[in-house]
Amino acid sequence: MRNSLPFFKILTVAFLFGVFNFAGTCLASSDVQTGKSEGNGSAVSVTAVPGADAAAADFFRNVRHESVLSDFEQTRYVAEAGRSLKSSGRMLFTVSDGLCWKMEKPFKRSWLFLGDGVTEYQPDGSSRSVSGDGNGMFNGILLSVLNGGIEGNTADLTANFDVADGGYDSESHVHAIYLKPLDKQIGSVIYRIKLERKEDVLHSITIMEHGNSYTRMVFVSPVTDAADAGMPQEFCRFR
Repeated sequence: MRNSLPFFKILTVAFLFGVFNFAGTCLASSDVQTGKSEGNGSAVSVTAVPGADAAAADFFRNVRHESVLSDFEQTRYVAEAGRSLKSSGRMLFTVSDGLCWKMEKPFKRSWLFLGDGVTEYQPDGSSRSVSGDGNGMFNGILLSVLNGGIEGNTADLTANFDVADGGYDSESHVHAIYLKPLDKQIGSVIYRIKLERKEDVLHSITIMEHGNSYTRMVFVSPVTDAADAGMPQEFCRFR
């Protein structure tokens, strides 16, 4: 077994990696649209409630799966430009073999995330290690910070984040939680992270930055713990 990372922990690392790569590549693309801010907290007011530690442990414990296969839709809002960048694709996670994050629109590119590094795949079949660049270093720090909390260890989670339970919406059946990083390097970029789940499935992640930029990813029609989920490394390859 090469990797045994819980779904959300490795997914968050992949998400942040994709956010900054995608934004840097696509700002001038035809898929750029105008958007509005959900950034540094000015648009959303959240108050920590008693029992937030217990709610955090419950949230993370309930979104762990042996495998998850899902489509995703991602919006990256760049406040400085007043524009939104749209992307979509598919992802496959398995506990034993990591995560493939496969972007299909507006261009094709995929990333394989394992416990020991990140590999990028191109449509022409070529691949390269990208673990050592700036994004890889940033993601490594985030992975370390998230480690305790994703395992449901509330003490480790609250040592690295200010935690606030966002409550439960009975109409949409969405449970939300907010994480505000205490690490100075991460906190200099990220204001806070909003997670939403429906029942035992992660529904969305919103990463809010200082200056009102944000990235929101929504999972569409996820399938969990499928016997024929396949291997992320093969899933990442373009045919």
